[in-house]
Amino acid sequence: MTSASPNPLAPLALLHRLDAHDRALFTRWARRDTQHGTPGGTHGGTHGGTRGDRHTDAGARLWRLVTHLGGATTTLALAIVPLAASGTLRTAAWHALLTLVLSHLVVHCVKRHVGRPRP
Repeated sequence: MTSASPNPLAPLALLHRLDAHDRALFTRWARRDTQHGTPGGTHGGTHGGTRGDRHTDAGARLWRLVTHLGGATTTLALAIVPLAASGTLRTAAWHALLTLVLSHLVVHCVKRHVGRPRP
C-alpha cells in the first residue's frame, strides 16, 4: 500500500479561501458604513445625526484605537515601563525593548528600499 502524497497546493487553496472571505467581509462593512452616511462611516461625531451615525462613529473610533494600540508608541512604551521593576521582569523588559527596536529598524529599512504600488 502506498499512502497518498499530500497536496502541495492545499495551503494555497486555504489562503485563497481566507482572502475571499476577508474581502467579502470588508465589502459588507464598507457597504454598511456607506449606507449610514459618508464612506468609511466617520461623520465627526457631533453633527446631530441619527443613532446609526453615532453607532458608526463609535465603531470607527474603536477601530482607530485598536490600530494605534499596535503602533510603535504604545508597544515601545509598554516595553519601557517595566524597566522600573527589578529582577526577571526587568530582564524581560530589556529583551522586549531590544526586540522591538530591532524589529522597527528592520521594517524601516525594508520600507525605505522596497517599493510597493499604492492604490
